[in-house]
Amino acid sequence: MNPEVRERLGVQPGDKVVIEDRGGEWVLKAAKTGLCWEGNVLVHRGESPPDFDIVAFINAQRDERDAELSASAAERIFSFIVSSC
Repeated sequence: MNPEVRERLGVQPGDKVVIEDRGGEWVLKAAKTGLCWEGNVLVHRGESPPDFDIVAFINAQRDERDAELSASAAERIFSFIVSSC
């Protein structure tokens, strides 16, 4: 595939693409495979690599989110304490 087309589709060599027939027009788009975000929901599309550990991935995402929320809460509490003095 032409490198310019790959770049516009956001795919790398070896990635899967989908060709759709839409009323006489051919549409080429990146195939969504594995885990991807659709809004705020994590969705599985296609097949994940055989060595992919979904539980570890979910735990890592949860830990990252918890760390961000904890840091944000600590900042708000600190700001409140400082502004109250």
